[in-house]
Amino acid sequence: MKHGKLFFYNMGKITTAARIAILPLAWTLTKFVPPAYYVSWALLITSIIIAFIHAPSDKAMVRVLENHRKEVKRKMKELCEIKDDEYYVVLDGYRKNGNMKLRRHVGKEVIYPHPTTFIFAEKGNKRYLLIVKKSLLSPTPADYELIRLTDPSVTDTIRVTSNVEADNEKVVELTLYTDRAPEGITIFAKNDYHYRDFVKAMQNAAKTS
Repeated sequence: MKHGKLFFYNMGKITTAARIAILPLAWTLTKFVPPAYYVSWALLITSIIIAFIHAPSDKAMVRVLENHRKEVKRKMKELCEIKDDEYYVVLDGYRKNGNMKLRRHVGKEVIYPHPTTFIFAEKGNKRYLLIVKKSLLSPTPADYELIRLTDPSVTDTIRVTSNVEADNEKVVELTLYTDRAPEGITIFAKNDYHYRDFVKAMQNAAKTS
């Protein structure tokens, strides 16, 4: 597991466990003989290394995510050139990646490492679709993909499919298809008005395109 993933995957608990294990492992060195002796040494060294890794706290993780979303809202107005919030429909979620086991629990919220935002903006003769992808495992900036839907040179076919999770009706799986991503970009989002407003906006945009 890469360090970035190690930090993300509830590193606080892992660090605590490693610190607790140091003394018992050191004690076993006086009791075991090879090959168990060498195994204990390897585990002791690993525990010491992990114990001194600085892991971001839950509060720090939430702060990073909040700052990212604030930056998204600032950047979207710069890219779409529309200043008023009322002309935007914003859907925040987490991009589907593998089996989604890599996560962090902060209170009642579950944070996954790939926050993704779909934004639809329309005012007058301006209509935009903005896709923002970010990885919390990397310090690299978020990736912004802007599609100017009213640009005559843009012929992208945009469509959305979605379904509510069978075991959790509060979560919806939504996939956005574009010509640049024909395989679709799938996110998990809250099943609330943000989701419903986004789907409605995309459906209306398809009818008027």
